Amino acid sequence: MLRLLITGFVSLALTASPALAAGGGGGGGGYGSSPSASAPNFDPVKTYQKGLEQLQAKDYKAAERSFKKVADIAKTDGNTHYMLALAQLGQDKWQPAAKSLAKAVKYEPGLIDARMRLGLVELQNAKPDVAKTQLAALKDMQTTCAASCADASALTEAIKSLEAALAAPSAPAKKSSALPAGIQPANAAAGDAAYFEAVRLINLQHYDAAIETLEVAQAAFGPHPDVLTYIGFANRKQGRAEDALRFYQAALSVAPGHRGANEYLGEYYVEQGDLVSARRQLEIVEASCAFGCEEARELKAWIDAAEAL
Repeated sequence: MLRLLITGFVSLALTASPALAAGGGGGGGGYGSSPSASAPNFDPVKTYQKGLEQLQAKDYKAAERSFKKVADIAKTDGNTHYMLALAQLGQDKWQPAAKSLAKAVKYEPGLIDARMRLGLVELQNAKPDVAKTQLAALKDMQTTCAASCADASALTEAIKSLEAALAAPSAPAKKSSALPAGIQPANAAAGDAAYFEAVRLINLQHYDAAIETLEVAQAAFGPHPDVLTYIGFANRKQGRAEDALRFYQAALSVAPGHRGANEYLGEYYVEQGDLVSARRQLEIVEASCAFGCEEARELKAWIDAAEAL
């Protein structure tokens, strides 16, 4: 269950190192703990946070530049594409915003607000069929939610907004009010607090609740590989293999040497019966910790157990 929790932008001083979940095989993986030749030459998390500050200050051009830089590295991070779309909407760039929103829902299908805004923007672009497709997707999500999930209210409001726009005799006037209303900076510690709470929930095996909480951290940190890795891990534990793979790949696009993401991707391959790919992931993990590490031992145990069957 992926949902949008960006109800406010977090003004950050997020300096704490994300922790590892007990028995989780090293999900945090030590972001930035070892340099990689293929790592980006700038910090996408800091650039993302800069973009948030610029967006909050309504410096939309600068925010667009910042989020584009992040998206060039974190190509499959739906949240980053969503934030880029907001910066573009602030400038009434409807066509670019539509492309960014389409990428957002492609990579994170559960982004409710992004789906609604994609429908509204494409109505502005004279593409009502796209709006109808997004409305249908939201209604499918609502059916799955069964009015009892944490997304129930957000889904209801999104559906109402799209239905009203589709029923209007003509498209609404173009204006920057497509940006979320009432954005307020959250407590500076909210991102860290959400992350550590999510780790606690993962340890308790409350995976869907952990995902909801991790999305608060994701809104604050942007494409932080520790956060993305744990979202993938929690989805995998809930049987959502495709979602898990997508988040592992997003984490590795930012930090190719991230041990936690590489280990969990190897576990994913074991579960899929692809031991060749799992062994390749083990080689990557072992190469990153020459003197041995928990991630390598954990993944090797998974592979050994699968081979013994």
